[in-house]
Amino acid sequence: MLTSGGAASAVSAAGSGLDMTSILSSVGGGGVGGAVVIAIIGLIKSQMAKSASLSNCAPSIQVVAIIFAMIHQGRWFTTEGARFGVLFGIFVVCAFVLHNYVNLNIGLKLALMQAVAYSVQWAIIGIVIGLIYKPLVTP
Repeated sequence: MLTSGGAASAVSAAGSGLDMTSILSSVGGGGVGGAVVIAIIGLIKSQMAKSASLSNCAPSIQVVAIIFAMIHQGRWFTTEGARFGVLFGIFVVCAFVLHNYVNLNIGLKLALMQAVAYSVQWAIIGIVIGLIYKPLVTP
């Protein structure tokens, strides 16, 4: 777990790419796992900074767009985006909503409302990613 020193390191590493000072301080504050996470975040942010189209998105949407680009099979973009969004929505429901229901005891009604909201939200995000995504054309 990251301590307050490790969390401060995470913020500085995320803002400046790969920062060895923050990585070393997170090793002391949050252990080796914290240093690995900070290094990965720094590398992802530095790669995303190279793409102007991804620089204004939330980091979670950037990661989802990159995953979509990696698994895109060349069919209809909107259909694949919707399929990807539904699959990612199922993942979010299983990973977060069920976790909240079991561990935080949020109640069945709230859990179902979150499940529906996240499913619809990620389906829409998948469709938008499918509409926006244009693969690179190699000469």
